[in-house]
Amino acid sequence: MSNIAGIIILLGLTNIVIAYSKGEFEVPFYDRNPDNNYVIAIPTNPREEITTVYEEPTQPITNIRDVINPDDLIEPEPDPGAAHGSEPPDSGGDSQTQTQETEGAPAFERYSDELRRRGFAVSDGVYELYDEAAINARISAYKTEAARILEAGTDPVPPPPQLYEYRFVQIEPGYEIPQTRYISTNYATRPAVEPLMDFIIIRSGEYEILCTADGRALNRDFGALNWEILKMRDDQNRTVFKSRSEDLYYVYEPSEGERGAFKGISFNPLFGSRGVPFMYPSYYGANGANNIERTRSGANGKWGYILSDTRRQLVNHIYGGAFNFNENIGVAYQDSPGRGNRLFFLNANGQDLLRGDYFAPDDDEVTINHLGFFYFDHGMTRAYWRGFDIRGHVIVSRETILQYKIDSRGYAYFSEFYVPEDYDIKAYSNGMILLEKNGFSGFMNYLGEWVYQPVYEYAQPFFEGVAVIGHNGKRALIDANGNLLTRFKYDYISNCTGGTVALFERSEGWTILNKVRRVIEID
Repeated sequence: MSNIAGIIILLGLTNIVIAYSKGEFEVPFYDRNPDNNYVIAIPTNPREEITTVYEEPTQPITNIRDVINPDDLIEPEPDPGAAHGSEPPDSGGDSQTQTQETEGAPAFERYSDELRRRGFAVSDGVYELYDEAAINARISAYKTEAARILEAGTDPVPPPPQLYEYRFVQIEPGYEIPQTRYISTNYATRPAVEPLMDFIIIRSGEYEILCTADGRALNRDFGALNWEILKMRDDQNRTVFKSRSEDLYYVYEPSEGERGAFKGISFNPLFGSRGVPFMYPSYYGANGANNIERTRSGANGKWGYILSDTRRQLVNHIYGGAFNFNENIGVAYQDSPGRGNRLFFLNANGQDLLRGDYFAPDDDEVTINHLGFFYFDHGMTRAYWRGFDIRGHVIVSRETILQYKIDSRGYAYFSEFYVPEDYDIKAYSNGMILLEKNGFSGFMNYLGEWVYQPVYEYAQPFFEGVAVIGHNGKRALIDANGNLLTRFKYDYISNCTGGTVALFERSEGWTILNKVRRVIEID
C-alpha cells in the first residue's frame, strides 16, 4: 500500500514539475531560470561566462557650455509691414546641409511630380544627410570587393549595400489650413495640423480632414466617424484605427489610382504594443527578426517565442513581457516579487546572455520617457541596475545603458556605457542619448561624443533620424550629425512620424514637411 502511495506522490510531483516547466504557474519569491526551456533550436557553442564590466571613457568627455551660442541662431522678428506666406525659393540643389554655423533659413523645395518620377517617396526610414562623395566611395568599395570575390571564385558575392538619398520637401495639402496653432474639438484642444503615424489630421472649423502623409485627403469629415488613430500597427505594420464607440479595428488599404478604403481587421492590442507608447515607425520592434516571433499563452497570459518557419516553441511562455528580436537579441522580463521586472537578454537559442540585477520600468509607469528600453540600438539598451540587502529590499537603484560587445576572441560580454556624472538619461533612440542636467539638455551619440552640447531648454528624442530642440521659446529641427535642418524660428515643431513633420510659426502659420527618399541603384 505504501508503494502505491509513493508512486502516486511521485507522479504528482512529476506533473507539477512538468507544468512549471511549461510556465503554467509561478512559485512566489523564486525567479524562473530561462535556460530551463525544454526546446532549444540550435546547440549552444561552448563559451566563457558573460560578465558585465563598467568601462571608463578612453578620452575625457567635457561639457563645453560656451562653444555654441543658441542666441545667434534665433530668427529675427519679422517686419510687421512685410508680407507673409510667400512661397520659399527653390533649393536648386541636391544637398540641404545646414550646420550649426549656417546663415539664413533653409528653403525646402516642393514635393513635385518630378521628384516622384525620380523615385522619391515618403519614408519613415532613419534620415541621413545626403553625402554624394561618401555614397560614391561606398559604391566603389563594394564593386572592388565584389570583383575580387568573383576573380577568386571561392565565396558568393555579398548583396549590395542599401543606399538612399533623403530629402525634406514641403507639401501643400490643398486645403486651407487655419493660421492658428490649436483647434478645440469634442475631445480636447489639439494642434490644427497633427501628424499621426502614417497620416495627417488637419482641423478646420468643425471638421477633421484625414490625409495621407503626402497631403492627399482620404476623409473630409474624419471626426464624424468617431474613430481614433492608435499608436500601434498590425502584423503587416499598417497603422491601426479604432472606433471609440465600438471595440472594432480598421486599417487603410490604398488602391492604385483610387482613394482606397478602410477595412475591418482582427487585432489584439497586446501585440500592437511594442513596449513604449509612441508613434513608432514600421520597423521598430517588427516581428520576425532572426526567424523568431513572440507569442502569448492564453492559459497563463505569459509570453514566449517561436520559430517563424517551423512554428516550433523556442522559449516557453514564462515571461511577463517579451519583445521582438532586434540586433540578434530578444529582451524579455519576469516579475521578481518585491524587486521589479527583471530583464533577460536572449540569444537566438533562447538562452539568457546576462545574469544580473537589471530591471525594466514597472508596467504601469512606462511612458515615452522610457524610449530606449526593450530593444537594442547600435548595440545598446537602457536598464535599471538595483542592489538589494539580505532581505531582498532595494538599497541602490540607478539607470544605466548596457552595451553588447564581442571581444577579439569572439566572446560576448556586456559593459555599461559611460554617462557623464549628474546627467539624467531622458531617452535613447537612433544612436542618440538625450541627457539632461539642471534643466539643460543635449545629445551624446553611441560613441560617447557630444553632438549637441547640453545648452538647450527644450529637447525631444530622435524619431526617424531627426529631433526637435528649443531655446528661448523657439524651436529647430536637427539631424544626428550636428546639422540644423531649420533655424530657431518656430513656435512649435511636431516629432517626425510616418515621414512627416508639422511646423508652426505665428507670423507665417503652418509648414508641412515630408521626409522622402529614393533608392540609389548600384549598376
